[in-house]
Amino acid sequence: MFGKTPPKEPVGPQSVRLTYDFRSREQVEEFINLEEAEPTIFLPTLEGVTLGHLIDLDLGLTGQKSRYQLQGRARWLRRGGSGPRLLPGVSLFCDPGSTLILQQIVREARFHSFLFTRNDPRLPCSEEVRVHLGGRVPDGEPTQARLGDISHNGAFVVMGTFPQVGGDSGGPPLRLELAIDKPERERPLVDCNVRWIGFLGGHKGFGCLFLNPDKRVRAEVSRLLQVAANLPPTR
Repeated sequence: MFGKTPPKEPVGPQSVRLTYDFRSREQVEEFINLEEAEPTIFLPTLEGVTLGHLIDLDLGLTGQKSRYQLQGRARWLRRGGSGPRLLPGVSLFCDPGSTLILQQIVREARFHSFLFTRNDPRLPCSEEVRVHLGGRVPDGEPTQARLGDISHNGAFVVMGTFPQVGGDSGGPPLRLELAIDKPERERPLVDCNVRWIGFLGGHKGFGCLFLNPDKRVRAEVSRLLQVAANLPPTR
């Protein structure tokens, strides 16, 4: 009323951020293609992306502390992987600056040991859980799944079907619902960042990192770890 209205900020497409950790030298060589005129990278992901949009990439090699930051533009949605193990994902092409980083990843992967060096070892676990996909499925209902392994900071979730969605991935993170045998109001819920999608022990699923687990989540995870530690080895 008493002055000029400040100009509105231009609204443009929000940048999407994808995080992925390569689990083997073969996977690096399969997902990164440096032979085309515009080098490309395929990333299996649960996130929805929009074709043509610029994507921020946070990449790493399993067991390596350093990360690689680059950008790519979504070229097409496709399935990638070997044989029957085809995974949903996105193919991106990169600019010359990002190409140098891709070349570095390929070069370092040849001499990198892809062993888990985490101080937080995971133990086998088959507890049933529910996965809240945060709007990635039409009905919004949680998906029944189970754990494949678990640690204090994350887990592998066995889930046979991956949602395929388009549009922006500005929705909330995935959420894991634990202790589903308890009344609903007593079940711990934890936000998760999907780190990789693939196979563990022959089962399809995704590895995730817990985001700010609360006291109830930490207590349930500790219980599951204790149960897993006391189980006899599988034959």
